[in-house]
Amino acid sequence: MSFTPLRFEANDGSAVDRQHGIEIFESRTLPTGKPGETEYQFGVYQGENRFGFGCNGTQQVAHDGDRTQRTFVLDLGQDTTLDWALKLKGWLAFPGDDLSFLWGLADGLIKTYQDRTDNYDEDVRYEVVIAKDALQRHGMAAPQGATQESDGQILVAAIDIPMHPLSGVQS
Repeated sequence: MSFTPLRFEANDGSAVDRQHGIEIFESRTLPTGKPGETEYQFGVYQGENRFGFGCNGTQQVAHDGDRTQRTFVLDLGQDTTLDWALKLKGWLAFPGDDLSFLWGLADGLIKTYQDRTDNYDEDVRYEVVIAKDALQRHGMAAPQGATQESDGQILVAAIDIPMHPLSGVQS
């Protein structure tokens, strides 16, 4: 049986997959109980059906001369997060395999931020990672050629958003 993989497009604060009728809205962010960690809560819509998806993440700041880059890392590798993602796959009636769904979902999550223009003083990057061992615990293997970090994290999706300096602003 063939299926069409998820293919999200950025859509002004959301990501839309028109083939499957799925829209993911930019997350609400909340602090967690752990220092430096953030909880991301996304609204996922399919027609009249409304679902939620959440994951935890961190952020890192790097300086290169007079440029600053803030990287937000969303982690899908916690077992409860993967379990919820696979339940979401069922609720959305996505016919493909679990790994294709996870990679497509990750792409949709970061594309919700693609149209961001409020980063006036820094470049921003969003990444989605999954630990290789978490995939294995869920019966999946990392795809061939996947970028794997030294800590066992696999880079699933990433998007860079260059700084949008204020123009025409007078001090």
